[in-house]
Formats: sequence, structure tokens, C-alpha cells
Amino acid sequence: MGEGKDRYKLVVLALIAVHLAIAIPLAYHLNIWSDEGSSLYTTQHGLYAAITGGITDEKQAPLYFGILSLWRMINGSIFFARMLSVIFSVLAIKYFADLAAELFDRRTALPITAFFALHPFLFWASLEIRTYSLVLLISILIVRYFFKGF
Repeated sequence: MGEGKDRYKLVVLALIAVHLAIAIPLAYHLNIWSDEGSSLYTTQHGLYAAITGGITDEKQAPLYFGILSLWRMINGSIFFARMLSVIFSVLAIKYFADLAAELFDRRTALPITAFFALHPFLFWASLEIRTYSLVLLISILIVRYFFKGF
């Protein structure tokens, strides 16, 4: 049983590595979209401005903009801003794999996880300086902890 669990974790890590191998070069080379520019503008003047701008200008919940504002204090580049979304997507893959393993046997969970990790929509969410990958991560966590609790 332990060997199967270790193999499952290795395959999930391999899927994460493939996702990163595709997403990171794209994050570096893709041009910025206007809505991504809006995210950068909203988060350029610090945490308080990002939170209020997320609410007033973006008309969205401000969590992502607050996190992005703090993240951009480390490095303000477009590539670095995109890496936050990539990180959220990688965490989403990990927690999705955990959820799939809890709901299905590992033989079924692996292809489902591979489909999720390599789906074009997840790559798109990974490469946008927007809240999409954080929403995916939070959604997966909500479903996972719902099943754990009930």
C-alpha cells in the first residue's frame, strides 16, 4: 500500500513538472493583455491601494489583488507577477490529486489528475495575471474539505 502511494506521489510530481515546463517559458515569452495590465496597475501602489482598487475599480473580491501587491514587492516584473498564478495552479494540481485519490482508486485518480494538470484551461489560468488560478485553487480546497468534513 505504501509503495502505491509513493508511486502516486511521484506521478503527481511528474505532472506538476510537466505543467511547469510548459507554463514557465510561456509566462516569460507571452505579451501582456489589457486585463493583466489592469491587475498590475491595481497592485502597483501597495497593499491598501490594491485592496481598495480590487473592490472599487476591478469590482472583485480583493484577496488576489492584496496577495499580488505583496508578491510584487519582491519583484515587479510581468514574469514574476505571472509566477504567482503558476504557483496557485501548481498548488491546485497538488490538492486536486489529493482529492482525486480520496474519491477514487489510484488507477482512476491518476488519469483524472493528468487531465486536470495538462488541460489547456489550467495553462491559460496559470498564465494570466488575474484571479483565475486562485479561484481554481480555492474551489478545489472547498470541495476537498467539504468531502473531508461530511
